[in-house]
Parts: sequence; C-alpha cells; structure tokens
Amino acid sequence: MQRFVVSCALIAVRWIGLALLLKSITLDVGELPVDYRSYSEAADRLAVTGSPYPDAETVQERWRAMHRSAVAAFRPGLAPDVTPEVIAGPYLYPPGLAVLIHQTRLSALAYLIALTGVTIALCLAWLLLARTGSLLWLLPMAVSIDLVASFLGGNIEIFLIALSMLACWLIWRQHAFLAALPVAMVLSVKPQFGLLFLAFAVIGGLAAGQGPRFRRGALIAACTSAVLVLLETMRWPATARADFLSYLADPLAFQYFALSAEEQWPMYLWNRAPLQILLNAGLNFETAQVLSLAIYALMLLVAAALLRDRRLSFAQVFAMAYILLLIGRPIIWSMPLLAVFVLTASWPALGRRERIALGGVAAAVGQSHWVAFVLFPLGVWPGLLTLQTAAFPWETLLVLPGAWAVVVISARQRAQ
Repeated sequence: MQRFVVSCALIAVRWIGLALLLKSITLDVGELPVDYRSYSEAADRLAVTGSPYPDAETVQERWRAMHRSAVAAFRPGLAPDVTPEVIAGPYLYPPGLAVLIHQTRLSALAYLIALTGVTIALCLAWLLLARTGSLLWLLPMAVSIDLVASFLGGNIEIFLIALSMLACWLIWRQHAFLAALPVAMVLSVKPQFGLLFLAFAVIGGLAAGQGPRFRRGALIAACTSAVLVLLETMRWPATARADFLSYLADPLAFQYFALSAEEQWPMYLWNRAPLQILLNAGLNFETAQVLSLAIYALMLLVAAALLRDRRLSFAQVFAMAYILLLIGRPIIWSMPLLAVFVLTASWPALGRRERIALGGVAAAVGQSHWVAFVLFPLGVWPGLLTLQTAAFPWETLLVLPGAWAVVVISARQRAQ
C-alpha cells in the first residue's frame, strides 16, 4: 500500500507539473493546445453550420498550410515568404467529439484538467493491471516523449487509450454490459480503435482459462456498444451526420494522402503506419488500405494461433491488441506507452540478459524520439518524434513487428 501511495504521488506531481507548464505557454497567453484547437474550431463550426466539417478543399488547404510551414522551417530557401508556425490539423473525427464540446461548453481549462486526471489514472491503472510491483516502471512512463508530446498537444488519444484499457479490463473481468459504454465512447471518437477491441477479443477468447464465457461476454459488449454507437449517431445534427457519411464514402479527399508527394512532405515521414510505406512505394490508396488491413489480419491470426490455449495475463493480451492497432490504423503520429506496454507484459518471462537487451533497445528507440523532438522545432530534422526516413522506415519495419514478436515469444515462454 505504501508503495502504491508513493506511485500515486510521483505520477501526480509529474503530470500536474506538465499541466501547469502547458497552461502557462498556451492558455495564459491566449493560445490553445494545438490538438484541442482543432476540436474547439469544429465545435464552433458546428454551432454555426450544424456540421463540424469544412469542405474537402478547405481541409486540403489546411494540409497544404502545414506543408508550407514545414518547408519554411526546414527548407527556408524554398519558401522565403512563409513564416513557420504550429498549425492544428483538420477535424476528421466523427461528429461526436465536436458535439460533446459544443453541448457541454467544455472550456480549454476544463479539458486540460480532465486530460491531466486521465493521464494520471492511465499510468496508475497500468501499474495495477500489469502487476508490475516496481516503482521503476514510473521512469519510462514519465520520460516517454510520445506520451508527453500527446499531453502537451492536448491530444484526445490519451483519453481513448485510458477508456480502451478500462473497457478491455471490464471484458477481461466479464462485466460485458459495463464494458459496452467505454467501447462505444471510444468508437464514437475514433472508429479505428475497433481494431484494438477485435484483437483483444480474439486473442483473449482463445487463451487458456477464458473460454466460452469470455467470448460470450465480448460478443455481448460488442453488440451493446454497437447499439450505443447507433443511438449516439442519432443524436448528431442531420447535417453533421450527412457530412460524416460523405467523408466515409471518400476518405482520400479529406486526407493529406491526396496531395502530391512534394506537397505532403514531411508528413509522410511522420506517419509510421504500414499504410504509409505502401503509399510511398507507389500503390494507390485503395490498394494500400486493403493491404495494410490484410497485414493486420494476418498478424492477428498468427498471434492468435501461437497463443491459443496459453495462459495469458491481461497485460499480455492488451499489449498485443495495442500493437496490432498501431499496425492496422492508417496514421501513427506517435506511439504513447508502447515501450511500457511491451516491457511490462514481457518482463516476467525474460531472463536477466534478455531484460538487459530488450531494455537497451527500448531505451535507444525512446532516446531517438527525444532527439527528433528536440531537433524538430530547431528546424534541423523534419521528423515528428521519429528519426526514420522514407527511404528506410526502420520503426515501421523493425520496431512494430519486433514489439509484436517480443510479446508473442515471451507469452509462450511464460506459459510453458
């Protein structure tokens, strides 16, 4: 109990301190955290037009503006008349998030307070659910620049990871109806998180000790959450719903993928999803999208086959589901807590040498993110939280499948 209290205190001090820093550099000077700005703008647009979405050309102009700003920062000779600035990305979520901010009149300060509380809860929850038993795991949680950058940007992803963890834990504990609400909340903001829930249900359902009861609960949670999502869509203004359906019908028109290679630099360096590699290789968007989902499905099926009838922990199943989400989703700007999820899930099955080696690799990858983060605002390196290049996307090709392999191999070793 004393150790847990110390954990709570250390984590709280860490994230409250960062929240105060964020407030001082944004709200106190009349600015908004960059990601929250896009949500707020969408809520304001919703109040005026009934829809949070601008037209496709306006969205593409926002992407072009981000490109011009990046060129001005890293290749100033090519854009002498452009001043580099931080530009919020276009709002491409379902309408639910904008509707929530509009209807609750959620202020930037209230959002920041909520974000701080959820970040603290996310770290503490993982310490408990992964049963780490060591305060040393506070260090990688505290120094993960992916998580810090998401926090400083006011990114909704932190809320979604926390809610996903809660939902999966409720399914794991066979509280299916309670799990349906956080599942629906996550899917109403980012439907691609369905890849995480699917992977968790498949791998967890085949693990030893879960069996038909787990699979039945996962199915109940899925069906109930589908009903809740449907009810949520009925709450959306008709114009917002119609615009969202238009976006689903032609997502390429609203994504930076539609820009020429010259116009979308350096965004194709930032994105570490397999989809981006396929697009960089010259495949068209539809083919690349199908292949990226096929890669996700193949890696899910192989993991499920290798881990079938193994006695798995919650941490192992959730870590694998999170890795597969990163593999299957179309865009990965950052990978919050990937190292912590993988290390804590695999640690009990590793020997001393394996722990040293894996810890060293994780530290090196994490350090590379810090280097990119420091060099990025200085105009030295165009990568956003990554040192990989388009010619050698080493994180996509090595880190993601490597994390997948580590969890699979360690889970099989532990079950022996």
